[in-house]
Amino acid sequence: MLQLVVRFQMVVLLAATAIIFLAPMAVLQALGLPGTNELHSLLRVISCLLAVVAAASMGLTHIPREMRGSVFTAMGLAYGAMSVMLLAQHIAIWQGILGAVLVAVCAGQGCAFLYLASRERTTPAVGA
Repeated sequence: MLQLVVRFQMVVLLAATAIIFLAPMAVLQALGLPGTNELHSLLRVISCLLAVVAAASMGLTHIPREMRGSVFTAMGLAYGAMSVMLLAQHIAIWQGILGAVLVAVCAGQGCAFLYLASRERTTPAVGA
């Protein structure tokens, strides 16, 4: 399960990186926002940050077992906070389906990491 969640996160983050970096205007249009050079530049910076997070995610499966519960809880809560912020943006500003998709993906990832955290805390360590 851990491998699946981490791989899904990496695929989503890398796909978002590529799409945002290569087609910022299309992303803005899908959100119903006006495309300006400033927003294009900001989106490209955000896409690079997503690439950094994707690279950092590669090590999630190698975190010592004692720390996994805390790390996964923090990630789940961060995804939850991002879901709430994205939902507010979708309701107040964005138009179209992309905002709803972003909210759903973030909420799903948050739930997945919180589930992994609960499993780490309830599953006894091998050899314990």
